[in-house]
Order: sequence, then structure tokens, then C-alpha cells
Amino acid sequence: MKLLYIVCFLSQFFLSLNAMEPVINGGESYVMCAGVEDYDLLGVHTQTVVCSDACEETIDTIVARAPHLKELRVTVIDDTITNCTLSKIAQLTNLETLFFFPPFLENAAILKKNYVVTDEGFAALAKLTHLKNFAIFGFCEISNFSGCVIGQWRELEDLQICCCSKLSDALLVHLMRLGQLKRLFWYAAISNGGLQCIGHLKQLQKLVLADCSSITSEGFDYLSSLPLLKVLSMCDVHHMNDDDLKRLTRLQWLEVFDCTAENSCVTDQGIAFLKNCNNLRMLNLVGFRALTDDCLQHCIDITSLRELRVIGSSCITRRALSELYTKRIDMDIFIDPTDRFYR
Repeated sequence: MKLLYIVCFLSQFFLSLNAMEPVINGGESYVMCAGVEDYDLLGVHTQTVVCSDACEETIDTIVARAPHLKELRVTVIDDTITNCTLSKIAQLTNLETLFFFPPFLENAAILKKNYVVTDEGFAALAKLTHLKNFAIFGFCEISNFSGCVIGQWRELEDLQICCCSKLSDALLVHLMRLGQLKRLFWYAAISNGGLQCIGHLKQLQKLVLADCSSITSEGFDYLSSLPLLKVLSMCDVHHMNDDDLKRLTRLQWLEVFDCTAENSCVTDQGIAFLKNCNNLRMLNLVGFRALTDDCLQHCIDITSLRELRVIGSSCITRRALSELYTKRIDMDIFIDPTDRFYR
């Protein structure tokens, strides 16, 4: 199950990055920079560079030829990215988007981790005061000190942190200063204390959390204080009950609730509470083993719901599913397809 959590979470991470792919406008505004042969495409009007070669020569050329660059995406995470690399990138003070991520999850060979960049190198990025979108993958030597740097990016709207093994949710205290943050993708363990920090991000609209194994009802209280939250995705939830779902009904703008649980205590009554989420259109529940046919009846009554996934709930019968299909032809439905279900 733990491997499933990781695969699902990483899939969502890369899908979210691909969803933000820039529009190719032609000419010099967008450059795919894979080597020396592409250098001539760079110029003062270049706005976006997707770089699959992060050697110093390439970065030097980008800085020299495209000084007004607004978007840089580095698609190789290996030891060619060093502290020196980041200090050179920091010269691009107009940058609004900076992503370090491998392009395809399926290619395991490129899912490398970087053990070269340290806090010293990361500190150079503090100069990028206009950053709005930042994503980082596999920087394994940076510590929570990096939060001091991220906290200085007051215009930041989108933050995605994945597979940075030395980071803990103590870093999140620095994010409380980011009053414009709308999307947070956090791939590390998170506690109630971390959620308390996130609860201060009142502009947050999308929150994706990978390891929620230590979150309790206190943490759900903090989550329910995010007035604009539309998308909530949680993996590896170990402590959740019906009252916790009732707390989430305070999120009146919630459109998507995606939750993978382990030994969840949520019953059909918990799902009934979700009828109070008037904008809920997608519900994805994995590992909620206590749910029965009554759960589907409650889902029928969630009139805004357009997509339903319930996986791992072996007590649901074909009769209840047939009724759901009949009464909600407007809904995309997927209920646990294993032999546990067809009985």
C-alpha cells in the first residue's frame, strides 16, 4: 500500500507540472535548449527556456543571451546542477517560474536525486524576488534553512516540493509569510503543527499532501480554516473519523476531495456529512473499508458530484452500484473492481 501511495502521489506531481506547460509562441520567445546547437535561438526576447542540459556552459549562455527570461524549466536532476549553477541562475532576476524536475515519471533512469546542491547554493536564489511558481525535485542535501529563502518570495503563488529527504514540516513556518500562495504540493511527512502553519495561508486553493500518517482531528481543524480551498488531496491518512469529514464541510468552495487512507474509521455517516459541500464535484476514496451500500446512497444525494471513485470498500454490493448508475447518469463512477466487490 505504501508503494501505491508513492506512485499515485508522484503521478499527480508530474501531471500537475505538465498541466502548467507553456504555450509555444514560436520565434525566440520559447526555446528548448538541449545543447550548443540551440544557443543561437536564445535572445533578449526569449521568455521561456526548457533546459535538458544544466551544465555550466549552458546556464552561462542562457544568462548572457536571455537576461530578461521569465520562465526556466530544468528537466535533468543530477550532479550537473551545483551550488554554482544556482548562483548563475540567480542572475536572472526577472524569473517568475523556476522548475527543477524530471520530465517523465515512467523513465526510472532520470528519477535521480541531487546530493550536490546545499543550503549555501540554495541561498543564492533569494535574489529571485519576483518568483511566482517554484518546483523542486530530489534536492537531498538542502535543509529546512531553505524555508528562509522561500519565505522571501512574497509573490509566490505555486510551490511544489518533492523528494527532498532532509526537509521536514518545520520548514512550513516560513511559508506563513506567503500571503499570495494559491497552490502547495508537499511531498514529505506532515504533522498537526505543519497544518497549523498552512492554516495561515488564506489564499490557498489547492493543497496536496503525501504523508498524512500523523495527522489527527486537530489537523483537520486547521485544514477547515482555509476559506478558499478548492482541491484537497491527502495520502496515507491513518487517523480519520466521521467528525473529521464533518469538519471539512466548512470548506464551502471545496470541489475535489481525494483521500487515500489506512485503517480509516470513517463510516457511511461521515460521507453523509459531505452533502453539505455544495460545490463538491469529485470524490476519490481509497482504503475506506468500513463503507457500505449506504455510502452510495449518500453520494446520490450530493447533487453537485460528477465523479466518484471508491476503492477498497468490500462491503459495497452490485445492487447498490446498479442503483447508483440508474439514479446518477450524470456521474462518472468507478467502484472497487476487484473480486471483493462482486459477490
